[in-house]
Amino acid sequence: MMGNANNKRQPALATWKLVPRRTMQRLREDVTCSICLDALEDPVSIECGHNFCRGCLSAHWSGVSFRGSRCPECWAPCARDRMTPDTRLRSLVENIRDLPHDGELAAPGRAGPEQEPGAELELERPVQLVRLDEKGVLILDEGALSRCLEQGGVGDAPVCLVSIIGEQRRGKSFLLNYLLRRLRSPVAVLLVDTEGSMDIKSNKETSVKLSALSMLLGSYLILNVSSQLKDPDLEYLEMFLHVAEEVGKEYGLEPVQHLDLLVRDWTSSQLLGAEGGEQHLRDVREDLAATSPCKHPKALAVLGRSSSRCYLMPCPGKRIATGSAGALRDMDEDFREGLRDYVTALVGSAGRHVRRDQRGEPLTGTQLAARIKKLCALLKKHRSGFSSPCQMAITFHNDRALDRARADHTTILHQKDHDSRNMFKCLKVRPSKMAEELTEQRKQLLRRSRTDMRDPAPDKEALLEGLEQELRSEDETFLETYRKRFKKYVIWAGMGAGAGLGALVLGPVGGGIAAGMAGAAIAAETAVALGVAEAVALGVGTGAAAGICVGGGVGGGVGVGVGVSRSIARRERAAGSAREEGDSSDDASDSNPLI
Repeated sequence: MMGNANNKRQPALATWKLVPRRTMQRLREDVTCSICLDALEDPVSIECGHNFCRGCLSAHWSGVSFRGSRCPECWAPCARDRMTPDTRLRSLVENIRDLPHDGELAAPGRAGPEQEPGAELELERPVQLVRLDEKGVLILDEGALSRCLEQGGVGDAPVCLVSIIGEQRRGKSFLLNYLLRRLRSPVAVLLVDTEGSMDIKSNKETSVKLSALSMLLGSYLILNVSSQLKDPDLEYLEMFLHVAEEVGKEYGLEPVQHLDLLVRDWTSSQLLGAEGGEQHLRDVREDLAATSPCKHPKALAVLGRSSSRCYLMPCPGKRIATGSAGALRDMDEDFREGLRDYVTALVGSAGRHVRRDQRGEPLTGTQLAARIKKLCALLKKHRSGFSSPCQMAITFHNDRALDRARADHTTILHQKDHDSRNMFKCLKVRPSKMAEELTEQRKQLLRRSRTDMRDPAPDKEALLEGLEQELRSEDETFLETYRKRFKKYVIWAGMGAGAGLGALVLGPVGGGIAAGMAGAAIAAETAVALGVAEAVALGVGTGAAAGICVGGGVGGGVGVGVGVSRSIARRERAAGSAREEGDSSDDASDSNPLI
């Protein structure tokens, strides 16, 4: 927005024909009021240097206290009695108005009649967060989500999300574009177009998924309808509220914080705006309550809350209806005034409608982004299961049941990993026995998940099969580590700890005999783990290490003998069948603890 400092540009009318179109665009933006988005009328400058129509600024400030006056553009504190007329700017506006208007500026990204080839207007552009792939799977653009909610200072700021739902081609995009120029707030404010979420007849599954995402992306919800609130609008609102309720429970959020019913093209009465909307909302509630049973109970409940309101707007005019680009100058005056009033009230309250959790705590952009990513991952995983809000609730429940199994399995593996780091505990459970324990625990978790899951769940078997594969893969990873750890402890013990282990574990039997027995056991296991040749030398070494006690030599000799015998037997059996490496080929005593 152009300020009031040393603005001396007043070129002659004839020279404007030589100005490039993009320069012309910038000049027109310089003389546009950011409140009404039209050319400045009776422009005034305020303390911060920004310019507005005198009437627009007075109307904007009329709804706040005298001491709370701030610039609608930069939010700087300003005194109301210091609105200075800007005569130079007024003259510039008049000169620009006299220019021919051939070839209205095109929408962003679309070439107009006079737009230079390849030129792009430097305007705000929408960011697409989700799309449907060729299989109908909802895909989240995490990069776009990060740019919107995690970067540029938004990640640590409270977030207000103005989400507009309603039928297609009812002016939602126009309202969003108008809001873009008006919103100035100390919180991060995002505008969300839920295009397609109301198309419940063509694809109910996609509609429910988009509604679930819209619920997360909306703290200030606007239901945009045409002419009057009709039964299809109430049907969609009922479904959306049911979805919002389930998503709110799942992610710890207040389902619907604020709802505006914005009725466009109102012709049923002369009473418009908030006053007419209040009367229309009473009539809608009375009609809903008069039916027994109530066809849309959730809609009736939310429309009766103090956080819900209704606003009636007239038709925008023939010029808009016959193909105008949407400029405010093409609207009928009563529609323009209604739009200004509605948006001014919305902008003034945006800071009070930040996204909150169920405890009333505001969410930052980063916290909200994490919930969106989690929901989108769930939607991507479940190609079905969202045919209705009730089915969505079942899907959420079943996903929680699977998550509990995953969490419990992780706890089990964590505890076993912790225990196996102790050599004495590890040597008491051979790898083959550990594999059996994990298999049984995995089966128990799968049986519990099957019991906990609700029906109908068309992908129940596929989900359980996927869970089993996940748990089995984690078990195999742990067993690989466990085998290596077990073998390492066997080697350590065989290289000199035989006497110490014997004295500690079998001390009551007698130190000398215990050392011999421990040496025998350790050497035997080492022979199985390492092979015959290495075991002979290591078995003798074990006996020698334990030789300081009576029976040490016995330990070495017995250890070698037993170990060699077991190793030979193992090799003979290995030639006959395939086994789990290092475990299932052991003899009958392999399931017993080593010590």
